Amino acid sequence: MKKIKVLQLLRSPQGGIRKHVLEIIDNLDQNRFESILITNTKDGDTQFNKRVKNEYKVIDYPIIDQPGLSDLVALYKLFKIIKNLDVDIIHGHGAKGGLYARIIGKILKKKVLYTAHGGSLHSMHGKIKNIVYQVVEKILYYLTDKVVFESKYSQNEYCRKINKNKTKYILNYNAIALRLPEEVKPIRSESIKIGAFGLLRKIKGHDILIEAASNLINQGYKLEVNIYGEGEERHNLQDLIERRKCTEWIKIREYCENIQNEMNQCEIVVHPSRFESFGYVPIEALNEGITVVSSLEGGLSEVMDEGRNGFCPKNLTIKELELAIQNAIEDEAGRILKYNHAKKQLEEKFNFTNFVTNIEEIYTKCLH
Repeated sequence: MKKIKVLQLLRSPQGGIRKHVLEIIDNLDQNRFESILITNTKDGDTQFNKRVKNEYKVIDYPIIDQPGLSDLVALYKLFKIIKNLDVDIIHGHGAKGGLYARIIGKILKKKVLYTAHGGSLHSMHGKIKNIVYQVVEKILYYLTDKVVFESKYSQNEYCRKINKNKTKYILNYNAIALRLPEEVKPIRSESIKIGAFGLLRKIKGHDILIEAASNLINQGYKLEVNIYGEGEERHNLQDLIERRKCTEWIKIREYCENIQNEMNQCEIVVHPSRFESFGYVPIEALNEGITVVSSLEGGLSEVMDEGRNGFCPKNLTIKELELAIQNAIEDEAGRILKYNHAKKQLEEKFNFTNFVTNIEEIYTKCLH
């Protein structure tokens, strides 16, 4: 039987979008599917670059973030590349990957899927750009066979901002392989170990964590805060730590080989993101039995079940995050209650077997 050839197309293989795409490629049945990836490998994070050279069929193309005349050149060059690949399905990810996938896919008369991952759904590009991105998305909707969402939040935002006709919608939650210890990890150490994981970008809110943790340290709490990640905010965050005179207790760590090992050293994981379309980090922490403090921005509201899965400030301010961390430390009964609730929700919603089965079914049905 001829394999279904699927092209994954995205601009920047970093963080959650990288994890999502590689999870698809890694877990598709290789007897039924063949995967190809086109992306800007120079934009890849360390985890992507560590694996991609040996494990994937990758075509490197320097896709640029900002829209402009360069997109016309990219469309032409990518059209020639993709035409020769003779794929069955093109799955575009993010705003730029989705743009190229849908235009080229329709010219080549291929089946086209799109996953936004926030992308143009973020209201964070400035008023004019937000309007332009939404107008473009409204047009591209008609070039899309299926719109696949990784969270109900993204689906609702797309419905509200782009197109209310849900006939092309498919919801397939991001997921991870579940392990879920029986009991939440206790807080026993004299110096409480707090971890944060993610790209070092303004949107991820690490500056708010530094301010909140500094305040708690000044109040006498013994904290050991480690922020793991890479990105353009590293120097700004380091400057903030130094201004707050907390270099002894708050540190930004370099990339580590095994994030799970580092996460397991933590008693609390804090995820203070200003926006997320989904949010892998809280789920990964809960999967290790670790108490989570998280914002409720974007898809995190669903991941954290409106705050029932962890300690979540209603408003992402320094003071409210400080209080949420303090409650996570002091409220042992609350930690147990929230973790038990989280276990049930993760098993029901974010089961990895369902994620893989669903994406295989989506690709198969797309061709029939």
